[in-house]
Amino acid sequence: MALSKIPEEDFLTCIICEERYEEPKILLCVHSFCKRCLEGHVKVKLDRNRRFPCPICRRQCELPEKGKEDLDKSRLLDNLAEVVTKTQDKCETCALKEPPVDAGATKRCLKCDDNMCDVCSAEHRRHGASRDHQLIPLKELNDEAYASEFRSRQQILCNHDNKTPAEVFCCACEKFICGTCVSLKHKDHDCEYIPSAAKGGRDRLVNEQKEIERKETKVASLLSDVKERKEDFHCQSEKLGKAIEKREVELIKLVQVHADRMRKEVNEATSQMKEVLDPLEKELELIQGYFVGFKEFTNALIIHGSDPEVLHTMANCLRRGKELTEMKLPIIPNTKKLTLDAKHVNNMSTVLRECMGEVRYARDKELLLSFCVDLTNDPPETLSHVAVDAEGRVYVGVWSEKDTMRNKIIVYDVGSRLMATITNPMLKKDFFAGIALDQDGNVVTRSESDNLVMIYSREGKLLFGFHSPQPLAVSVNSKGQYVIAGKEAIHIHDKDGQVAHSLPDPLQGDIIKYVAVSVTGDILVSHPGADKVLAYNPVSGVLKFTYGAKGRGDGQVNEPRGMCCLANGDIILADFRNDRLHLLSPDGVFKKFLLTKEDGLKFPQDVALTPDGKVVVVETGGAVKCFALLD
Repeated sequence: MALSKIPEEDFLTCIICEERYEEPKILLCVHSFCKRCLEGHVKVKLDRNRRFPCPICRRQCELPEKGKEDLDKSRLLDNLAEVVTKTQDKCETCALKEPPVDAGATKRCLKCDDNMCDVCSAEHRRHGASRDHQLIPLKELNDEAYASEFRSRQQILCNHDNKTPAEVFCCACEKFICGTCVSLKHKDHDCEYIPSAAKGGRDRLVNEQKEIERKETKVASLLSDVKERKEDFHCQSEKLGKAIEKREVELIKLVQVHADRMRKEVNEATSQMKEVLDPLEKELELIQGYFVGFKEFTNALIIHGSDPEVLHTMANCLRRGKELTEMKLPIIPNTKKLTLDAKHVNNMSTVLRECMGEVRYARDKELLLSFCVDLTNDPPETLSHVAVDAEGRVYVGVWSEKDTMRNKIIVYDVGSRLMATITNPMLKKDFFAGIALDQDGNVVTRSESDNLVMIYSREGKLLFGFHSPQPLAVSVNSKGQYVIAGKEAIHIHDKDGQVAHSLPDPLQGDIIKYVAVSVTGDILVSHPGADKVLAYNPVSGVLKFTYGAKGRGDGQVNEPRGMCCLANGDIILADFRNDRLHLLSPDGVFKKFLLTKEDGLKFPQDVALTPDGKVVVVETGGAVKCFALLD
């Protein structure tokens, strides 16, 4: 690498004065500063134990007994600055003329070590004594070949007398010594010729760099995690803000004061997390800076450092490298998520706080609400279906095999308070089952033996009905059409009840079916008796996928029942006898089990979503359960 490619403004600039280094001093943490800048810093920061913090990394450094003068000189930075300066000097020959002439240098004589302008360099070449001297254009002097030759002439003197050229490096004392001092003062020490010792030092520094890179990767990962969590928490805050505003509109002026309170709670929670994560982010960025700075310095030392410079600085670098590799990294605390719990009530003015909900930390798969429908045992009743409307009301189907006249749909608010009961005593056998909600908020159900599909208001008033052959399950698509799964076929009816389209269903004869419409419009039919879910194209009737086979493994079911779809197209399926909910991709690929027996599920019959994304499950024994799913 050419010297011109060294980031001069950063690498050769003191961070305190922001100018080119003058007499640079290097601390044990391998950070360097101008001598005068460091003296000013030490004067202010030195404590009673003769320790002061590094201006960059805050590592505590000890002041030598002889004072600031005895702080180590950064040979690498001093010599590199000298080389770079030499490429920018004025003509030294013109400066000696009478009167002195200020002329810019264009060439340098490697023999004389002088910078010259074009005129002086031409005259220099005409003299016999200097005719064979090598003149190099200054713009080429940055090339590594010339720079290395120039730097190799920077003489290192014996540390004992500072006069005799040093040839040997004492590894034990970390000193440059002459041949005489080897036998006199370092007789039994581990001494090597400077080039040999420098080669070993470079190898050790390369190994240390590899360790630093591994640790830096870990820091980068932690820092990325912190930033990701901050962004995730910010998204949660925005999402909750929107939910709060929606409820604020519903309750008009009564809600405003409580909405402000809740925003404050969200902001305080966000601020608390920022108080935790912001310092962690800064600390990790600072640590990352240590590693980057160490790598830049040691890289420059390995590539550009002369042998004496490598040996002089190697010990500090190794010590600092060990400190960095052994540095304990901060632990990122668990960051909880916020959720909004709310209940619908009539008397909003007296229970405003309950109606608005509470901002709190949510837990994945947390059971938020559970209540039991009052069922009879003689004859036995079970829950069969569930749906949730745009206002959060829960519609639960009650089924009795032995006394079908007892079949009904019960409507609850989100606080489990009974709102209405829908029945139809005029049916012949009252095979009254299935629940879907149309675009007007009306309730769609069916009676298989009467070949009827019926539409009720949510208060229980029968609005109208239409004929559909042996209907087993009901749903509504995005066009407002009624999708009816019969015993032998799937029928799509327009809003007036007329058949718009029919599709064959190859799995016929099941006494139970559930039907749903996916986000993409595909018709999903579950067949508990066949342990399968089939997905059809609503126009062509082409089978798009089949999901399930009897068993307990991934992608296996035991009597699949009701389904619902997430906004992203994923499908939630109730797996009745395996006591769990499956999550499928839009194309019918198993993703994971959302809820299982360990989460409190027991014989789930049907599943629905609330407007704010919670999952409502009805169980055959009468339980209605609402879960928060955070993923």
